[in-house]
Amino acid sequence: MIILASIGGIQDFLFDTLDGGGDQARTLRHRSFRIQILAECVAIRLLDAAGASKEKLLFCAATKVAIDATSLTPESIDAVRSALSEIETCLLNETNGRLRLAFAIQESAETFAATMRLAERALARSKLRAHAPCGTNESWSAGSLVVDKPWDAAAEAELDSQLGNDLSNIKWFTIEREDVESENQGSPCVGVRVRLGQAVPRPSPILLSCSNLVAPDSQPANVHGNLFHRRTLGRHIPRAESGNPVEFAEIARASRGAAMLGVLKVDVDSFAAAASAAAAAGGAVSLRKLSAGIDGFFAETVEAEMCKPNSPWSNIYTVFSGGDDLLAVGPWDLMIDFAGHLYSMFQNDFGTGASSSPSRLPLTISAGLSIIKPRYPMHLAAQQAEELLVHTKTLCARGAKLPKDQCAVLGDLWKWSDHTRIVSECKQLADWVDAGFVRRSWLKTILDLNEVDPSTATYKLAYHVQRDWPRKGPARAWIDHVAKSFGADSQRISAIIQYAMLATRSGNLGDDQ
Repeated sequence: MIILASIGGIQDFLFDTLDGGGDQARTLRHRSFRIQILAECVAIRLLDAAGASKEKLLFCAATKVAIDATSLTPESIDAVRSALSEIETCLLNETNGRLRLAFAIQESAETFAATMRLAERALARSKLRAHAPCGTNESWSAGSLVVDKPWDAAAEAELDSQLGNDLSNIKWFTIEREDVESENQGSPCVGVRVRLGQAVPRPSPILLSCSNLVAPDSQPANVHGNLFHRRTLGRHIPRAESGNPVEFAEIARASRGAAMLGVLKVDVDSFAAAASAAAAAGGAVSLRKLSAGIDGFFAETVEAEMCKPNSPWSNIYTVFSGGDDLLAVGPWDLMIDFAGHLYSMFQNDFGTGASSSPSRLPLTISAGLSIIKPRYPMHLAAQQAEELLVHTKTLCARGAKLPKDQCAVLGDLWKWSDHTRIVSECKQLADWVDAGFVRRSWLKTILDLNEVDPSTATYKLAYHVQRDWPRKGPARAWIDHVAKSFGADSQRISAIIQYAMLATRSGNLGDDQ
């Protein structure tokens, strides 16, 4: 038997904050943390209800939880169902109905892999249900879907901003049972209490879990091993000399040229197929190893890369990183470079030829990158990045036969194998403009011609090149190549020129001067 649980509405909840303003970074910092600990709390609650040890937890990453319930008694399963019902009610009240729970309790099939497939299908059906709470044939009781208190958006935003700023000082993360007699402090979270602070946790009847966020492997000497969970909930954010988080407007100023931000959304291609292959080959052990490996890459390896001394990626703000995906914000040009670096890192660990990969199948990632002004509402930017990511999964780059394993940015779509070459061409063109070999106005002319009928524009382009561009040299060779492919490769030409124009723009907060 397998128990699956998934929290829905995450992206809408993450970005359901007051638009714009200088507090977006701090607000998102806390929202992201809340989402990360939600899955933790759901997992701990279900294990506690079932009377099961943490070894039964197959994975707990991003917003999804899986528990091996093979040896659970009927009474334990009933307790799990009751806990799931309470979690649903808590999510309703604590998030004003913005987050919801889907789950499946699947009886064992002939093999572990078959059980997982059935559980995934049942979970998908659960996400679509409109009635029958907790998998029963009953209807929702009167008033059970009504939030009985108004939502104060301003107060919530102020709290998020303050807590987001305070997160930098947290060392210990503990989860405790609700207990009136002990008057335990902390914040309510799906029926348990979450405490964040510096003090080392002490053993007590209400302690359910503790994690060291500074040294994830360091367990308190007096706490039982079953109560210690290795979790890396901290995420990298740029900090000023004072130690305070740097706001998005300041991060944007670290860009080349235009002070703009890049919002990067990345996830693993065909992860479900890899998980099925792992379950079929090695059962629960292989699935747990694969899930831990992917989560560890995004939650630990990537974060460690940003935190290295003199790291070129230190200006990147991690909104979310874990499970099989990442959402990050940084200077627009840096994020384009980081996307390619992230792909190389991932290939080293999970691609073809990766000797220590926990996946039975070679894995790839895809990425969508939107470029915005720093005060642009982040939820819209994330939505744009998500839409670009969908394009990488469903559309093929020019000359490619299959989607996925791609990057979408600047209105174009290309395979990762072309990323370094294309970005180098972008930077070279920008360098020519900065050096005075090419005028920025010439790029604007080509960009305008690229958007009209090629049959007409080709002649105008030839005249423009003959009149204005250098007679010889690398810049001339480049524009001659562009002229030959004009009309046939308009998206690529547009992307390269847009990069160069952004990189050579002067101005504040992405505004032209």
